[in-house]
Amino acid sequence: MVPEPCMLSYVIPEGVFTRFDAVIGLHASLAEEGSVVFQVKSGDNLLFDSGPLSKEDPTREISVPLGRAGEISLITFSGAKDHPDNYPVWCDPRLIK
Repeated sequence: MVPEPCMLSYVIPEGVFTRFDAVIGLHASLAEEGSVVFQVKSGDNLLFDSGPLSKEDPTREISVPLGRAGEISLITFSGAKDHPDNYPVWCDPRLIK
């Protein structure tokens, strides 16, 4: 289980990377119930919001335009179904030039 909200922030060279790509979803064997929202932010700017995803939802490939971002934050928190067994997964995260 991940404490809420969970945020990982990274400083990146401004204007070098054009997008952030990843596959998002809940861990298939650990997530029993509940839902999770995935967000990507740069400072106060929301770049991506998944809306609530549950175990029943398939993984989702995302490609988030970064503009001239010098920092990105990967954030997860409980969605509509608040449950302690939420196990969000950011798979294959990549910064693309």
